[in-house]
Amino acid sequence: MTFSLDRYPYLGTRERVQDIDEAIRRVREYHPNAHQEGSTGAERTFWVGKKHVAHAWPVGSAVIGRPGVGFWLRINRSPIEDIEEV
Repeated sequence: MTFSLDRYPYLGTRERVQDIDEAIRRVREYHPNAHQEGSTGAERTFWVGKKHVAHAWPVGSAVIGRPGVGFWLRINRSPIEDIEEV
């Protein structure tokens, strides 16, 4: 059985980033007011109010927290007014 933290494909195309700091920078390029919340270890969801705008998770569940491995990132690049509240 394969376990994946890729839970929100509706957010957009998956891209790879080097670390969580790069993920935060990329999310804030589209949503400057986004804040992050932790969910499972190094996994992070990003919100603007009640609008889910992005999700980042480590590449490979076996390497959570290992430096240099990277993160996957999905960002909803729609204007914030077009994103529905969750």
